[in-house]
This record gives sequence, C-alpha cells and structure tokens, in this order.
Amino acid sequence: MVKIHGCVALVTGSNRGLGLAYCEGQTSPSQVVDRSWVGLESGLDRIFADDSAVYVDQMVRTDRATFDAGLLQRWEDSQSKN
Repeated sequence: MVKIHGCVALVTGSNRGLGLAYCEGQTSPSQVVDRSWVGLESGLDRIFADDSAVYVDQMVRTDRATFDAGLLQRWEDSQSKN
C-alpha cells in the first residue's frame, strides 16, 4: 500500500492490478492520479495529492508552531462567523 498525503492509493501488486481511493475535495481525480503515477514511477517515498498537501507537509516539518497557530486562528475565525 502506498499512502498519498491527502488521499490513499492501494497498490495490490502487478499481477492483481491497482486500486485507487480518491478523497473528495478541490483536487481533481485526474490530478491525484497524475501525481500518483509520477511519484510511483519515480520511486518517491512521499507522494502528495495536491499543492495544499505539499504546503502542509513543508510547514509541519519546518515550522510546526506557526502552522498550528494559523490553523487554530482560521478555526476560531470560522467559529465566530457562525
């Protein structure tokens, strides 16, 4: 099984085919598939479904405190509008 950040691709083996689970969102299924194939063919350890997943990964790895603070602020802002 290959986990794609933001979605999951299930690789069952070359003789059994490939199954792909797509998670709903703003990313098109074709973009997820394109990125998946490029990542798999390139032998990448980390494959991201879209640019937002890349951003989250980079922020979590480089500046987790700032990322968490921004996420909390967006959540608080969304709650104050309700």
